[in-house]
Amino acid sequence: MAEEKSRIRQRKEKLIEAGYKAVDELIQVLEAPIVKKRGEAEDLAAEKMKNAAAAKKMALDDSFSILTTIQEKENEILEEDGLLPEEKKTTPKKEIKFDGPESRKSN
Repeated sequence: MAEEKSRIRQRKEKLIEAGYKAVDELIQVLEAPIVKKRGEAEDLAAEKMKNAAAAKKMALDDSFSILTTIQEKENEILEEDGLLPEEKKTTPKKEIKFDGPESRKSN
């Protein structure tokens, strides 16, 4: 039983680390300019600019969602170890629902 808990904890820690890496990659997407050169804006159709801006918004939303989930999972681990401060224990857990990329197409 203790060995299984240890394996689960290790997987949680790996998932948390992978989440941080995913956020780092999303930050790179957000930092990349939509228009790289002054004259390039004229070459991009308005629809492509709109799609690029929507992709950046999606990256930002995903980043915050991932960070929220990471914080919740880190708090769970700390709580299991008895290291979570009392004021954080009373915070209600928010369920994060991901409907998949299809749900975003209507936005």
